[in-house]
Amino acid sequence: MAQCHTLWYRDPAYFAVPWRAKWATEGGGPTMSHGIHQLDMLLSILGEWTHVTAEMATLGRDTETEDSSFAVVRFASGATASISTSALAPGRPAR
Repeated sequence: MAQCHTLWYRDPAYFAVPWRAKWATEGGGPTMSHGIHQLDMLLSILGEWTHVTAEMATLGRDTETEDSSFAVVRFASGATASISTSALAPGRPAR
């Protein structure tokens, strides 16, 4: 069982940059721009995943993409993981 959390804070000015949090230029919000590195590490440790249940939402920023996401993942090994990513969580490190 694993937990992968990338809970950072980005103020509205961060998203005012024209290419940020746009599907065409960034491919997603903080899940792709911040959390992807921790997801890569999770995959390298636990291997391929076989099932993903996920939700994403735009809860606090005026963006085209999500500013928060959550997933439960099952891996081929039988391991499970919870994954959360947010740009709305002040003072939270990635872990």
